[in-house]
Amino acid sequence: GAKGVKALTFDGDATAEVDLDWPDEAAAVHRDAATSDSIMKRQGTASVTELANEVGALPSYYFSETSFEGVEGISGDRVEEKKYKKGTCSQCAFACKLPTRDEGAGVETEGPEFETVMAFGSNAGVDDVVDVMRANELCDELGMDTISCGDVVSMFLESEDEFGNAELVRSIVEQIAYREGVGDKLAEGVHRAHGEFGADDWTVKGLSFSGHDGRHLNGQGLAFATANRGADHMYGEFYPYEYPLVDPEDALDPRGLDGKPPKLVEKENRNAVLDSAIVCKFSRGIVTDDQLAALLDADYEDLQALGARIVERERAFNNARGFDRDDDTLPYADEIEGFETALSEYYALRGWNDDGTVPDRDAGDVSRDASSGDATADD
Repeated sequence: GAKGVKALTFDGDATAEVDLDWPDEAAAVHRDAATSDSIMKRQGTASVTELANEVGALPSYYFSETSFEGVEGISGDRVEEKKYKKGTCSQCAFACKLPTRDEGAGVETEGPEFETVMAFGSNAGVDDVVDVMRANELCDELGMDTISCGDVVSMFLESEDEFGNAELVRSIVEQIAYREGVGDKLAEGVHRAHGEFGADDWTVKGLSFSGHDGRHLNGQGLAFATANRGADHMYGEFYPYEYPLVDPEDALDPRGLDGKPPKLVEKENRNAVLDSAIVCKFSRGIVTDDQLAALLDADYEDLQALGARIVERERAFNNARGFDRDDDTLPYADEIEGFETALSEYYALRGWNDDGTVPDRDAGDVSRDASSGDATADD
């Protein structure tokens, strides 16, 4: 980036011992995960595609719709058909990576994951998983994020009335990578380029939207708005609570925001710690919160307080650059009942000002109570 940092290295021979009272339980959980035939192993995150479509949470045709009539052609089942071997990160029992290929099309890639299926499938009006795989492979080879790239390509397709033109999709992806032709402007992303193409600005804080549409999953909509890095579904990761069959014990009505801000604060705090510890968020299905805390030689309340400080430091950074409540919004905020009230509740839970700014205290210097709604400056 701007700092010119190319790499970070760590060296040393120090070791740390963690006293765990659940090694047998952990081994059993790992063994069960490793031997299970879960849908995530078979289809990866693409397994949620048809569910998102069914409930009206699958962005389609550059966000003009929330379901896609061609979903069967880009479903998790179609992705599974293209899987040719098992794939996993080192030592991971979850194994959600999907090495896929289509010999006839001459394409071999990893995935596509749900977000790529959304960005280069439904949002682009493309209904063939092989075409999504081709776009995914291109982005991987050219070093581009499939969500941001897919969204800006979908924006262009809307402006040209070319939804479903998979050949044009691949051409535009290459033009963006090399900043050639129309790709030179599209390479700036949706936020900077939308005006030139007469399109709506489907971003939060300049970041393009991922899937799990907040017009149906209202808590996820709030999470998109409050996320310090913009419309990223994994920052607050609220959508699992609002899908049926996902985390059924904690399932929430997707409509409305009553009671959701406290849960969002807790989830943001937790994810901030996971990001800082470089831990995959899918570990939630294997390791409990208390076990995670034990691994870090802390208790869960400590981790919540740490996460609250991280989130607040990020917010202070954004505030210093002019971001405030006006930026914690959505293109469809007025469609979500109680959005502004819930946003104010969220700020109050974090102990922030109602304009979305951090109060006059050392950024991040908040107490253990920050996750329970009484954030105060430490003495």
